Amino acid sequence: MKTAVMTDLRILGPQLRQQLVTAVIISLVIALPLGSVYSVVPTCVAIVSVSAAFSAMALDEQNHWDAFRATLPLTRRDIMAGRVLFVAAVTAGALVVGVIASAVACAAFPLIDATWGQLMPVSAERFIFDGPSLVLSCGFALILVATLMLVTLPLAAKFGMTKAIRFIPLAVFAFGFVIATALGSMVALGSLSADLDAWFAASPLPIGLFLTAVAVVLFAAAATLSAKVYQTRQF
Repeated sequence: MKTAVMTDLRILGPQLRQQLVTAVIISLVIALPLGSVYSVVPTCVAIVSVSAAFSAMALDEQNHWDAFRATLPLTRRDIMAGRVLFVAAVTAGALVVGVIASAVACAAFPLIDATWGQLMPVSAERFIFDGPSLVLSCGFALILVATLMLVTLPLAAKFGMTKAIRFIPLAVFAFGFVIATALGSMVALGSLSADLDAWFAASPLPIGLFLTAVAVVLFAAAATLSAKVYQTRQF
């Protein structure tokens, strides 16, 4: 298992560093029009984690490393568990980078307000480095990645990195956007949305920790399900 994780990290290391820089830039660019620093972590984590996972699976297909690993003293369960741990390690790294980028953005708010604020008003309250709110932001980011891995990894373990699987993240994001837009346009759910916002604002730390715990369970489920499916894969 450790061998599989280190192999992915060694092969994708240079690419991951470039992706982290790109993800930070994109996250900050997105945070400005949204007017909230708390979008930085989820955006950064989603970009880096999903890209790293798909790159690793694509390289397996391209270089036939999945068949090669089957010849090593590793069980198929070890291989899939290593892949999930690799994604988890990359996600943790992106999480730390996202938090640091958020702190830098909060410290640079006077500059942001003096430049971007001239084009679009930015609330200073949304650029305050608040620990509990960042924990909540991290929890949402982890849930997003864990859910995508729970759907994607078992399919990739069974069928390989097909074109259909590559579009799963885009389909999930599009589906979530459509649902959020539809719910937001329903007047009857306006009070529910307000109540949820108030609940998140009142208890960001416990909710964030709960989401993190759920994400850990989803990652474990992804590893277990992928390993079972991978047992039936023919090379």
